[in-house]
This record gives sequence, C-alpha cells and structure tokens, in this order.
Amino acid sequence: MTPSQSSSAIPFLLGVKEFGPALDQDIRSAKKRVFVQTLSFEADEAGNLVADALQACPAPDRRFLIDSYSAHFVNDRLIHSPSAWADSSLRREVKATRRLVSKLRQEGVSVERLHSRGWNPFRWFARDHKKLLVVDDRVAYVGGINLCAHNFAWHDSMLKFTDPKVVDFLAADFEKKKGAASRIHLPLLDVYAVDGTNNACIEEAAHALIGNAKKSLYLHCPYVTEPFLGWLAEAARRGVRVTLVTSGRNNRLFMRDSIQDAAQRGGFDVFFTEGMTHFKLLIADGETLLTGSANFDLLSFQYQPEYVVITKDPGLLDEIDRRIVGPQREVRIAPPEKPLKPFQAWCARNAMAFTLSVMRRTLGKTE
Repeated sequence: MTPSQSSSAIPFLLGVKEFGPALDQDIRSAKKRVFVQTLSFEADEAGNLVADALQACPAPDRRFLIDSYSAHFVNDRLIHSPSAWADSSLRREVKATRRLVSKLRQEGVSVERLHSRGWNPFRWFARDHKKLLVVDDRVAYVGGINLCAHNFAWHDSMLKFTDPKVVDFLAADFEKKKGAASRIHLPLLDVYAVDGTNNACIEEAAHALIGNAKKSLYLHCPYVTEPFLGWLAEAARRGVRVTLVTSGRNNRLFMRDSIQDAAQRGGFDVFFTEGMTHFKLLIADGETLLTGSANFDLLSFQYQPEYVVITKDPGLLDEIDRRIVGPQREVRIAPPEKPLKPFQAWCARNAMAFTLSVMRRTLGKTE
C-alpha cells in the first residue's frame, strides 16, 4: 500500500522509498515557501536529493535549518578524531558538504546552523533533534529521517500532515514565532513541539501512556534508556505484555546490551532488527500511538528540541500494525541469540548509568 492509498488521515511513509519521492515532488512544486529542518545533512545521495530540489524550487521563501551536530559528525564519525583525519574519503565528504551548503546559499536558500555547542564534547550530547518539512500551507512531514545516505539506509518513517491547523502550527514552530504554542490538540491527535526547556509535557504524556496501559505495550526504537526502561518493567509487573524492538546493530556503545539487560531484569520481551532501525514508535493497548522525532531516552524527553505526535487514528494504527508490528511485518526481527553473561550485563548497565550521569551533570537536571 502506498501512502496515497492509505486509509489513514495521517499517511505513514515507510523509509526513503516512500519519503524520498514525496520530499522531492513537494519541494519542487512549492509556490510560496519551503521549510526544511534536520539533525544531519551530508553531501551524498540523500543530501544532494534535497539540495537539488531546493535549488529547483520556485518558491521565494526557502529556508533550511541544520543542527551544528553536522559540523562535528559526518557518517556518524567525529571529524576531529585522528582516524577521521587519516580517512581521505571522509575528508572529501566533509569538504563537499561545506561546498554544498555554500552553493545553496548562493542559490538563494537561507541556510542556518542551529545550537552551536562550542568545543566542549560533553555539550554535544543534546542537539536540535527535530526533522521537519513544510511546503506552502498544504503539507508538513514529521518523523525520524535525517538527510544523509546512511540514515536513508535505516528502517525509519515520516508522518504526513495535510490539516492546515497542523501545518500552520509546525511552520510557526520552525519560524520560532514569539508566543508560538508548544502543543496543538485536534480530534484523535496531539502534536507537541518542544524546545529542550519545556519537555516536561512530553515526558508526562509518555509516562501516562505507559502507566495507563492495560493489556499491551509495543516500543520500537534504537535508543532506549531510563526512565523508559524502568517504566516498561513496572508495566510488565502489572501484567501488561511488553515488547521492545531495538536495533540489531546499534551505533551507540553499550546501548544494545543495556536494553537487553533491562529486559532480562524487568521481565519483558526484547527483539532485535536486522540492521539499523531508527523508528520511534510506542503503541499502548493497540489504540494509542506516540511517535515523532524523539527517541525514548533521557536526551529526547528532557533536553532536546523534538516533535512528538500522539494519535488514536485507527487507520494509522492499522497500517503500522500491518507493516511494522504484525506477523507480516516488513522489518525482520529476532530474539537475542543468548542471555547476556553477568559480567557483560554489569558492564553495559554501569556504562549506561555513568553516561546518563554525565549528561545530567553537563546539561542540567530537569526533574
């Protein structure tokens, strides 16, 4: 089923095969404005797709926000490290990305780097994590897909909104309009736009969703930490059937093992995808979906600018169940091959606890 054939009022675009053509067509057909925001942007197949569309776009107002994360990391590698300096192909891509940004500016696209964190690496933990595309007054996309080739290769998704109220809400957030709301409420739908200082509302909403679940919880995300792992364990102790799906190959050290350790200790099921997954999906009792740009971790729900969508749209839930959750899923998963050994679990648990402690001390605790 293609996005245009979906029975949902909020089309679900699975991966770059569906989002890529939609992004390209909508940007090129814009008449008034195009707003693009991303965490990662690189001069590769993905970055060039967006850049070509922006340059061909006839809209007079073309704006592109890129988090400063991309000034320090390319292909998930720190470009200031000795290994990066020795990698000629990586250095070429870094230079090509800088040239592409300059070219966009020369072509009249307003390109802005967000949230410079300076040279303190501990300040790089939190960044502007939003992913957004707004075209005219007619369509907006929110989700997890970054504009770089390695992210395009991951399992990921975007939601498409055509309700003018939602489009206007997201455009106002992009423009950082003074007094812009952090939430819009519509029938069966809530959309949150938080800036890293007012994230308590999304944390409370997620906690309530997990805490009120009666029968089942399904969480699919590569990065899951406390408080979510503790909340899932509490739900499992209440008799809720908890399923956590995470990445078979994780690009964050100790993340996979710390999740498996939490599942073993908390008494809930964990499965691993083939390859890297980047979905952000939480489904409670098969009736309510929480998704958006936010991972289910401390960073997203306390410190980072994020978009969070909570919806009871039955068509969207049915499509996600059919394509991602159900037995005919398009993403293959498998249980762990074997339990973690005690020392392996201890290392993962304490490494993650230390990392979260550093984050809190560096970024400031919001609890």
